[in-house]
Amino acid sequence: MGAGTKEAANIEALPDKVLLRVFSFLKHQEMMKYSVVSKKWKMIAQDSRLWGFVSLRPEISGLHIQTQDQLLKLIQNRFAANLRYLELPCDLITREVLQELANRCPSLTHLLLDFSHGAQLADFTELNAFPTKIKYLCMCLSETIFLDNFMKKIYNFINGVEMLHL
Repeated sequence: MGAGTKEAANIEALPDKVLLRVFSFLKHQEMMKYSVVSKKWKMIAQDSRLWGFVSLRPEISGLHIQTQDQLLKLIQNRFAANLRYLELPCDLITREVLQELANRCPSLTHLLLDFSHGAQLADFTELNAFPTKIKYLCMCLSETIFLDNFMKKIYNFINGVEMLHL
């Protein structure tokens, strides 16, 4: 380049660790939206370090996940070992999701299960895994939801819970 010539600034030229820091200020909804800009942004948005504290309750400005399959892919591809805090709405609280969290998210210590908008619970009779490092478990209940069967199933997995909030 000759004297007086300026190189155009390009956000793509930033180092990954700088982009990761920039993405850390975004909401998860924004990260998902921007992840389609380029392969590099997709890679940054999928970095599990950005997915340590996640709310999947859209009414509480969380990420809106429509299907269990979408959530299972998120758990496999994004949450991994760095997920520490998760809020789940009733329709995503299933045996498969809880077992996948138990298998893939060893750092999960804070879990909020929002049963307050549920009309019907998933079937937990085959539940054989639940995140075992949970220190804080909060369950939001509606007047019609009774969790006797669910609580019996998870009782052996939550013996390390320091705070149970109903």
